[in-house]
Amino acid sequence: MDAAFMAVLKTAFNEEFSLGSQAKVRATSDEVTGFEALLRWNTVVNKQIGPQEFIPIAEKSGLIRDIGSWVLQATEIFIH
Repeated sequence: MDAAFMAVLKTAFNEEFSLGSQAKVRATSDEVTGFEALLRWNTVVNKQIGPQEFIPIAEKSGLIRDIGSWVLQATEIFIH
């Protein structure tokens, strides 16, 4: 595991992560049945790092719990 990348990841969720949403739609009726929260990482140098890259590292390092807490808090703010 790249220690430098892990250090960047540790501070990113406070400054560079953003949360989007996507409607879940029933194909047979076009009814909106819910929403998904979509975690995005946009670095200060305008590079987007996909979840397929940072989630495995977060899981291995234990940062996934902190990121999960951040996502829950951000979702609550978004809903209200």
